[in-house]
Amino acid sequence: MRKDEIQREEESEIRQKFLELKKQLEKRERRAILVRKQRKYEETEQKRQQDMAKKKHEIEQLNQTRAQINMERQRQIKHQSKLVLENRRNQLLTRVERAEKVKQQFDRDRQIEFEKRKQNSLAKQARIQLALDRSAKALQLKVLRALDREVKANAA
Repeated sequence: MRKDEIQREEESEIRQKFLELKKQLEKRERRAILVRKQRKYEETEQKRQQDMAKKKHEIEQLNQTRAQINMERQRQIKHQSKLVLENRRNQLLTRVERAEKVKQQFDRDRQIEFEKRKQNSLAKQARIQLALDRSAKALQLKVLRALDREVKANAA
């Protein structure tokens, strides 16, 4: 029996060693699984961080582009406003010049009309004066003839 007991003990020891080895193997496998999971998580996290950094960089570039576009639009709007104001100013100056020309033409026409009226008035006065002079001469002749007749009648 002794042999049986020894054999059982040896088998028991072998089983225990086997169980210990099996536990160690399972432990290593779990550890390996955990390590793989950790690595996978770290890789995923690293990739996520890289993606976020890439997106952040893209957003920054997009924002810079938008800012440049907005600045360019503002510059164009400012330039356009300046052109519109300059155009309005030029139109106003043109209107003022036209008004000045019309006023000068009106003044010239009025002056010409005034001169014509003055000339007509002077011509009328001259005709009237001529008519007065003629009538005065005619009256004078009439008076002289009447005096001559009187003198002849007194002499005869």
